Amino acid sequence: MSEAFRKAGRGLILAALAAASASLLPEHPASAQTGGADIGEIEVKSTIRREELQSTSAVVLENRDIIDRVYHTLQHVLMLAPGVSYSEFGQQGTVGTVRIRGFGGGHGGDIGFYYDGIPLNDGGHADNYADTTVLIPLEIESVEIIKGPVSALYGRGNGAGTMAFQGIKRGDITRFQLRYGSYNAMDAQGLIARDDGRLHHVYAFQAFHDDGWQDNTGMNRFNLSTRWTYDVSPEFEVSLNLRAAAGRWDEANMTPSWLDPKGAWDDGSGEGNLNGGHRDRYDARLFANYSLTPESQVSFYTFATKLENNMAYFDGWPGWPGGAPPETGDETGDDQAGRRTAYGTGISYNRQTTVLGWHELSLTIGTDYLREEQKRDQWTTRYPFGNRHFEHFTDTLTRLNTWSLFAETNFQLTRSLKVRLGGRYDRLWGSIETGPDQDGDPNLRAAGKTLQIFSPKIGLLLEPVDWLSLYANYGKGFNIPGINNIQYFTQHQLKPTVREQYEAGFRATPLDWLETGAAVYLADTSNDIQRNPASKGLENAGSTRRQGFEAYARLTPAEDLTIYADYAYQDARTRVNIASPHLEGRRVTSVPRHIFNAEIAYSPPGGLGARARFNWNADMMLRDDPSNPVNPVYRGENYGRLDLQASYRFSEKYKLSLDVLNATGDRPRQGVPNDRGYFLYWAVPPTTVHLTMQMDF
Repeated sequence: MSEAFRKAGRGLILAALAAASASLLPEHPASAQTGGADIGEIEVKSTIRREELQSTSAVVLENRDIIDRVYHTLQHVLMLAPGVSYSEFGQQGTVGTVRIRGFGGGHGGDIGFYYDGIPLNDGGHADNYADTTVLIPLEIESVEIIKGPVSALYGRGNGAGTMAFQGIKRGDITRFQLRYGSYNAMDAQGLIARDDGRLHHVYAFQAFHDDGWQDNTGMNRFNLSTRWTYDVSPEFEVSLNLRAAAGRWDEANMTPSWLDPKGAWDDGSGEGNLNGGHRDRYDARLFANYSLTPESQVSFYTFATKLENNMAYFDGWPGWPGGAPPETGDETGDDQAGRRTAYGTGISYNRQTTVLGWHELSLTIGTDYLREEQKRDQWTTRYPFGNRHFEHFTDTLTRLNTWSLFAETNFQLTRSLKVRLGGRYDRLWGSIETGPDQDGDPNLRAAGKTLQIFSPKIGLLLEPVDWLSLYANYGKGFNIPGINNIQYFTQHQLKPTVREQYEAGFRATPLDWLETGAAVYLADTSNDIQRNPASKGLENAGSTRRQGFEAYARLTPAEDLTIYADYAYQDARTRVNIASPHLEGRRVTSVPRHIFNAEIAYSPPGGLGARARFNWNADMMLRDDPSNPVNPVYRGENYGRLDLQASYRFSEKYKLSLDVLNATGDRPRQGVPNDRGYFLYWAVPPTTVHLTMQMDF
């Protein structure tokens, strides 16, 4: 982005903020809730209702919870739920790792991300990567945060849970948001929705730029989304959603541990300028709903996705420290190019009725099909030629097909007891080909491997009084390595890894001004893939266990005043590890044992408002390996983050907000010191300030 364009954009945003600040008198606010379990009738995955979430610890966030905050990516929305932690890479074009109950997603592969029931996860990536930067915050109507594999609607890659975004589909809305912040961060978003008789239009856009808080961390992003919904008849509607997202970024590298990164984080210099990349994604999605009767409906969808992704990785300067500086031709890293296409379709039958007089019954039966194809190439980069391509050392083409059957029913067994029964069958098959430049297995062709797994689900909901809900559930899920994992597709003995979770909890509103809840859980993995040191082969032999407790409370002691807090305790340990038996019984790394959130928010109908939110992560093990000669047991620094907001609502139409993120400037260590005493730091930005004008017409 040119300097002239940056200055023009900054001037435009500041001018708009100044002009809007002079607007009308206060009227009504946009309310803000954080977390909770507000279970409504809004549909998820076509027409399946939120009723299934009532017997789980799921958290539902509405549009007002999302658009009133400043996020790097929409992954951060998960932080509004108990038991969630986040690790940032500090790379603008790369989402971090978000963890639910100690299982990683985004870059960790165990959380499924969906938009209107269509997966955002990239099955061609090594770890089921999910890029939420393609979504526009203003277009999100709600998001369901589902913990664990409790829902029959979602299969591969949802072992830790699901983050299901629902987009705004109709209405009369004109909303714009302009933001300017530290490090020349500019964000302009818009949403226009109109109901025009039988035709419903929704248009959304986002233009984003950030210079970055380190050298070589600039980013530009542009997203566009359109949706047309047509009521063919009172019983039949069709909807077409088209999306395009383009991102370009530079990256400060993932600093080699033998360098001293502390100075790089402190002075903002980063390390090198070779990293970076671009990502372009295009989606077309068609939905159709037909009401057979007032109590039943058939839903159909089909979609196509095209993704082009390029990433450069800087491995470090050869010979440093303690040696000569790099010479011309020294290898510095590699450049990766990926091209992915995905096609999917599905149909479901949904019914909600009463039987035997008063017993409520809801039923969903459906089938999905997904085909993914990924082409990946890699080239060596050399000093001092930046990201120029040299040796071509990887050429891989992978294909994966997934066919699924799922069914779920909720039945009112007694006046106070509901039972939920569900399950899904998933069948996966694929192939992999490597070209003549592939290192290790030239001209490999592998096909014919088929995986099959059944995942049962069960839930109970007891409501003895109208202010108390008790629930318990069991769910089984699964995952497989990314389809670029050659060994997985060439070794037919390998099976999916399994995730199982047992959960029990309650939600209560004993007083008009008090809502509270708690849950306990036990989550086991089995069939984890490990290399047997005796046979040297890969086996489904590992297992881990995660167990914990979560609790939250929300108080509204006065009108427009909300006080919220939650606490999560989680213990994650290795149970079986044939590759490293000495790790059995030791803690799983990068999982904080204690997570605490507290927030107080004052949101009056007009005038001054304020919010303060504090997030605390404590007792995270970065290494628990007695065989390691250097720092065999090493804990990370406890980490606290304080975010502040002051706002002024001029009217229903205009609100001006000032956000201070990471107000205390806490930036703890990430890595373990090596024998030279060096370690990495959390890639956490320093204190940043953002000014936002929201306009609703």
